[in-house]
Amino acid sequence: MDAGTWATGRTGLLALALAGTIVWLLSGFYTVGPNEVGLNRIFGRYTGKTGPGLNYNLPIPIGSVERLQVTNRNLINIGSAFRQDTRTANGQIPLDLPEESLMLTGDENIADVKFVVIWQIDPVRPEDYAFNISNQPETVKAVAESAMREVIGRGQIQRILTADRPKIEADVQELMQKVLNGYKAGILVLSAAFSLIL
Repeated sequence: MDAGTWATGRTGLLALALAGTIVWLLSGFYTVGPNEVGLNRIFGRYTGKTGPGLNYNLPIPIGSVERLQVTNRNLINIGSAFRQDTRTANGQIPLDLPEESLMLTGDENIADVKFVVIWQIDPVRPEDYAFNISNQPETVKAVAESAMREVIGRGQIQRILTADRPKIEADVQELMQKVLNGYKAGILVLSAAFSLIL
């Protein structure tokens, strides 16, 4: 191989490598939706968050981006669930889960408490949600059930059935938020509403 051919081949390889590097670097641009926050990582380590719009992070395998939907409301049923069934009009059959819903009141009555918790990712601390706890919905459910048991366990059945209902819901929401904040879970509890059956 003569010197001219070798130089031409080397120049071609350098041009190809340069073009590949440019294409690779350009693949680091990404978009974040209006209801999302992007979490950037470099070599797996969290480096910062980005808001809606066009953003940049070093591309794979050096960098990665996780998008979290921070304005979506999430709902968890405790004490009941729904099973898919094509024979019904809406395609679902309600199921009772007594292991979740049966609770002992402060005056030693057994109450069947079914409730719904609405929560969302904290848009201020989405990195806590992504990195501090695993299986976030199950964590919220466990915290909700524990908080409701504690609050119901302090109450008297007649008060729970009547005047204390709004206070119980507020107390459960407050206790859940306190526990989740202690976990640095990056979760906001928006409401906890219950129904009670004797």
